[in-house]
Amino acid sequence: MTQKDIALANDKFYKFLQVNGPQKESDCTLYQGKTGKYYLVVMKLIGNNEKLYLINDHFWYDFTEDFTENGEWKVIYKRVI
Repeated sequence: MTQKDIALANDKFYKFLQVNGPQKESDCTLYQGKTGKYYLVVMKLIGNNEKLYLINDHFWYDFTEDFTENGEWKVIYKRVI
């Protein structure tokens, strides 16, 4: 993948998380990928109310390649408070 491809994949993945992921810090979302792996996503607010997504205690962009190669993740559970 070129740098441009990676940037586009990151953008697509981040938009997916913004739409389907947790919206508040007290929320979380559990996904399942097509390979059967589970991903727990939590959101933290940083700086100027920017959203930072943590997936299985790692930064969201560590999972862009997995998301891109295996297609969109299926929402298994959403916790909304």
